[in-house]
Amino acid sequence: MKYLTPNTLVVFALKSEIMPFFKEIKIQNEWRLADIPLLYQADIKGIPLFLLKTGVGSSNVEKAFTLLPTFLDISKIINIGTCGTLTQQVTLYDTVFPEKFISMKDSKAFFLQQCPKDAACGLTCLTLDKFLKAGDFSSELFQKRYSADLLDMEAWDVVKWAKKKSLDVLVIKCVSDLVGVNFHKTVKKNIPLCAHHLAQVLLS
Repeated sequence: MKYLTPNTLVVFALKSEIMPFFKEIKIQNEWRLADIPLLYQADIKGIPLFLLKTGVGSSNVEKAFTLLPTFLDISKIINIGTCGTLTQQVTLYDTVFPEKFISMKDSKAFFLQQCPKDAACGLTCLTLDKFLKAGDFSSELFQKRYSADLLDMEAWDVVKWAKKKSLDVLVIKCVSDLVGVNFHKTVKKNIPLCAHHLAQVLLS
């Protein structure tokens, strides 16, 4: 397992996004930090891990990190989950490693050098600050205004927190939808297969 090292904190929004991975680990402790955030202490093949379920959205990520116990000895962070694509460089169920992170709520960008040789590289992930309805936007708008390739709701905030704490961070996403008018109809349907792909990456 090349990505998981002792005391890695795996951050995810929904348990459904990493359910196959959960089936491979041994949960040792569980703490409910508030209504949504859940913190797990786990082990996989002798590697101790922490897992943080934040809930969906930027505000929930901020809240989860604020409530995270200070005694945790975190070595690195992996943010794992799903995203939508605005580019033809990637398509449904592709696993992507974005390298630039931008946000609708803040002008600051973060950069990571994390792309494997066999993946689409140089992708920009835009983190939304709210749930959007299908009629609220077009993919062309996001591409022109933000020069974004991917859309998600957590990555920028996770990377920001990791940078603040001087921790190594890796972001792994699976494309669950092609952003457009009807993308809401496909996201939920495609999460199980994306979860399978994400588990394969974590366990590789």
